[in-house]
Amino acid sequence: MHSPSSCKQGSVAVEPFAGGLSGISVCIPVFNEAERIAPVVAEAQAALAQLPGEHEVLVVNDGSTDSTAQVLESLSRRWPNIRVFHHSQNRGLAQAQKTLLAHARGQYIFHVGGDGQWRMADMIPMFWKLQQGYDVVLGVRRHKHYGPWRRLVSWSYNALVAVLWGRWYGDLGSVKMARARVWKSLPVQSTSAFANAERVLLAQGAGARIATLPVAHRPRPGGRSSFVHPKQALRALADLIRFRLRGFPQKQDNESTWTAVETSEKPPASLSADSLPPGQTEVVLPGHLH
Repeated sequence: MHSPSSCKQGSVAVEPFAGGLSGISVCIPVFNEAERIAPVVAEAQAALAQLPGEHEVLVVNDGSTDSTAQVLESLSRRWPNIRVFHHSQNRGLAQAQKTLLAHARGQYIFHVGGDGQWRMADMIPMFWKLQQGYDVVLGVRRHKHYGPWRRLVSWSYNALVAVLWGRWYGDLGSVKMARARVWKSLPVQSTSAFANAERVLLAQGAGARIATLPVAHRPRPGGRSSFVHPKQALRALADLIRFRLRGFPQKQDNESTWTAVETSEKPPASLSADSLPPGQTEVVLPGHLH
C-alpha cells in the first residue's frame, strides 16, 4: 500500500503500469441509454482533458434493445480513445463491470453510470485524492435524487453492510475510483449489485487504503433504474448473505488496515465480450497488497 502523503495538484508524474495507459479508464455500463450516453461521454472527455496522463473511455452495451449500439459506434468514430463492447443480451451490472475491468488499460479505474446522473468533473478531485497515497476513493452523494422506495433500499443496504462489517462506507452504490492493480486483483463472486460492495470490502480486508469524497447526484433524465425492482434488491441481499457466510473479508494482523477509511458522512466502459478467457478479470490476492 501507498502511505498517504501531501501531493500538490499538477506536480504528480503519471506513468503507465506494464502494458497499460498512464491515466484513467472511465468504465461505463449502459442499457437502453441511447438518449443519454452521448452527453455523458462528452462530459467525461471534458473532465479527462483536465488531468495528466493518457486516458480511455470504455462502454459496455449490456444487451440494449434501443439504438444505444448505433449511438456508441458513432461516438467511437468521433473520439479515438473510446472503446465499445457489446453483450448480446442483458447480463446485469456485475457482469458489465467485469467486462469493463477485463479490458481496461488505465492505471486508474473510474466506475460511473451512463444515465446522466453523475457529474464527471467529480473524477478530478478523486484522482488527486489517489495521488495522496490512497488506493480507492469512494464518492459519497451530497443528496440522492431517489424516490422513497429507492431511498429506503439504499439506506438499508449501506446500514446492513455497516452492521455486519463494522464500517460505515457512506455510499457503496456511488461512483468509485481505484488503482487498477488493486481493483482488478480482487476475487469478486457476486453477480448482483452487491458486487460493488463486495469489491470494496475485499479491498479493505486486503489492506487497501480507502478515502471518501463528496460528489454531486442529479435527477435521472429519463428511464428507470433496474435496482428499484424488489427482485434486484433481493438478489443483492442474497449475495450479501452468502459473502458474509463465507467469512470475508478476513481481518488483517495489521490493525492500521482497518482504520484507514476516511469518511465524510456518519450513518443517518466494437467488440463482442460474451466469451472472456477464464480467469481474465479475477486473480486471487494473497495477503496484503504491495
